[in-house]
Amino acid sequence: MEVLKEFVGHPRTWPKRVKHFALLQVRQIPCLQGVLAGSLRCCKRRRYQTLGQDEDDNGEVGDVEDKRQHVNQTFGQAMMKASLLCMLGITAVCLMRSDKVSKDNQRAWDMEREEFKTDSPFVLYLATIEMLICGSCAITAALMYTRRGHVLRHPAESPEREQRSYLQVTLEKDPGMKDCQLFGIGFRPSSDGLECLMIEDIRRGSLLDKWNCRALDLSPEELLEEALGDGEGSPSPPVFGMAAADLEGGEAPRDAAEASVNAETLQRPEKQKVVCGHAVVAVNDVFGDVGLMQQQLLSQSRVTLWINPEIVHPAELDNGMWGGVNGRQAGPGGLAVGSGVASGRPSSSECAPSNSAGSAPAASSLGNAMGDGGVELPSFADTGSVPPAPEPLCACVAMEDEETQVLTRWTVCGIMFGWVTMLPVLFMQPHEERPRQQLFRQYLLKPCLLMLPVWMLLWILDCISLLFMVEIVHPFYYFGICHTLIPAVTVWYVFQLQAADERLVLDQRKSRAIEAASEIPLVIEDPAPVLLKELVAINPVAMLWLGACAAIPLVVSSMLTPMQTRRAQQAQGFVNVIYAPLSILQLVSLFVLYHLKFVEVPQMYLASFGLLISFPCIIVWCLCLCCATRYAKQDFQLVHSQRLERAKAIVKQQGKDAELGNASSESAAGQILLVDCTEAIAAEYELIFTA
Repeated sequence: MEVLKEFVGHPRTWPKRVKHFALLQVRQIPCLQGVLAGSLRCCKRRRYQTLGQDEDDNGEVGDVEDKRQHVNQTFGQAMMKASLLCMLGITAVCLMRSDKVSKDNQRAWDMEREEFKTDSPFVLYLATIEMLICGSCAITAALMYTRRGHVLRHPAESPEREQRSYLQVTLEKDPGMKDCQLFGIGFRPSSDGLECLMIEDIRRGSLLDKWNCRALDLSPEELLEEALGDGEGSPSPPVFGMAAADLEGGEAPRDAAEASVNAETLQRPEKQKVVCGHAVVAVNDVFGDVGLMQQQLLSQSRVTLWINPEIVHPAELDNGMWGGVNGRQAGPGGLAVGSGVASGRPSSSECAPSNSAGSAPAASSLGNAMGDGGVELPSFADTGSVPPAPEPLCACVAMEDEETQVLTRWTVCGIMFGWVTMLPVLFMQPHEERPRQQLFRQYLLKPCLLMLPVWMLLWILDCISLLFMVEIVHPFYYFGICHTLIPAVTVWYVFQLQAADERLVLDQRKSRAIEAASEIPLVIEDPAPVLLKELVAINPVAMLWLGACAAIPLVVSSMLTPMQTRRAQQAQGFVNVIYAPLSILQLVSLFVLYHLKFVEVPQMYLASFGLLISFPCIIVWCLCLCCATRYAKQDFQLVHSQRLERAKAIVKQQGKDAELGNASSESAAGQILLVDCTEAIAAEYELIFTA
């Protein structure tokens, strides 16, 4: 019973898990949604326009433009137009063939040929869909990795019109607390070229929370204007949209004076505040690099955050479905802030000790939040009665480059579909200062220069043979080369890419931590094995297809490629457990293809889709989903335990055992005071970073 309860989780988390599961299975839809806007833009009569420029509300574009992804954009447009033309041609061929079908011939060979005529157009339609997918991925890659305005130049150097779209926040730690005070920002680094820190949590009572409370207050000019008033003793204006009488518990009078005051209040510009879902695009003088921005948050005692409240990116569209403040608590004045406590743990009032050496600092010593004019803001105790959340003793930041999640996903799809998703990955022009983006060309470009022409040539010959009903290449040779041999070689290089990415991330973390020279203890878990996670969390239909093509090479390459971190080794174990049984499916597929005749090829394509929704395959789907869910939970527990264990080791090494007090035990208070382990809103089974 306990095992079942642990597997299904708490009932309150079921809606969130179901939504995350649905998004996990349709992760390509947000990218295609981003392509739609780009495709409509391409149909206009003006020149090519990228998302590298900043656009205002009227659609006007600044003077910054990045054309490095022009090749991918042009290739994607050409492929999408060619696919539409091919669809029209196949439709015409299908109509012509339907008029010439002979129903009087009863010979077996003629019957097979008539079935071939009937079924082959459907297979050709699948080929045009592959061309459409290739073009869509190319356009999406161009949209993602085109450098935007905030990546090309600092927001302070932008025109005044563009600067108005940013929110500038200046925070400064208390004197003498540089080594023990955090800014209270919980964030998640972006991926795939966005170069932002997505705010996921704001700790109660932190510097950023106090800045938010102060941002809601009236400015001196507004206070003076209200003090002068109209001299008739009219009621004070509403606070945060509430009438003055409502604050006193009575009903607001319906007179002309109140109506005029409400009208003036509505005309006042809305106060800007930082909420979950906003994007930090620059920290101090650093912009366009999530690793260096995190380094600034760790090493500096005074930071200036440039925040973009609204930012759209293909890789973040699925996260936008959650809303900005879902699952976070409301602070003073209705401001949405985070609890500072990880999901499922007790509240701060229950866990934080009041009179112990390990308790959180008092509210008056949490720091001074500085406004744009350098005015010191009031302490948290002056803004409301909600107590501040305990402050972690250790910061948790990952100072490596962005993850290339979408490119990795397409690379895994390239094992099955070859050039369809591999060409957009190779056409993507990597950033000259982002080694993680350059790894794809370093490890895949040379082998793909030899393999992709062969794959594309065989694909074209297969389409011609289906169109003219002439056998050019035997089906076993075509499938054996395109869906067995070439994927096996690709899998080997992909695993080498994953090992190189792991080494690169560890080196970047080590070097940048030394450069930061932070006095605050730094805790970080092992880097996420992006490729291995994708192999485990892939859609179950695609997983069966991938197993039928390359299950044996996946298991062999996983065993022959050693990984350094415990997190990657755990993911390798799940890859072996999942794909080792699927190697039987690959052997069965080769046996069927060996005995396949050319006239049976269309039926084989159509029958394979029907097989995927059969009862045995559904059972395999369920097993794959169970393994993927089990891996996600174990990975989550491993990350959680690594943070706690490493935080205890660092605190003990720095001689802060006295500061821990009772928190050195396994109690919940110790977990809160050591390191923040809050689960992210937009990503299932992932923890946010804290600075």
